[in-house]
Amino acid sequence: MHNLKHLFRYISVGIIVNGLSFGAYVLFTSFYLKLDPVLTVVFLTPIVIVVHFILQLNFVFFQSKFTFIVLIRYLINYLFFYSLNIILLYVAINHLYADHVISQFIIIIFLTGFNYLLSNKFIFIK
Repeated sequence: MHNLKHLFRYISVGIIVNGLSFGAYVLFTSFYLKLDPVLTVVFLTPIVIVVHFILQLNFVFFQSKFTFIVLIRYLINYLFFYSLNIILLYVAINHLYADHVISQFIIIIFLTGFNYLLSNKFIFIK
């Protein structure tokens, strides 16, 4: 039962953070602003990192005490996913000629699930 509650909290944070991030992505790459999709992800990601870390630390994994080692593990993990997101989006747009909005949506879903597994086992260890 605890694992289901834990997973629900993780999914809730993921939906909130990624939903806001995806909304900002669509806004910045929309007809009006027309920013480059890959550059948009590059600039949105640091904001997402900070918000996601705070929510993960306090709401999902309930680690009231901030530790430097958790931050380092989190940043290494996020750097990995950040790089993977950029690579996958680049390949989808430039090699598969896929729509960037649909591609980013699919990438977000895939990376969120993979990130949960790593966060649960290697980042927020109790």
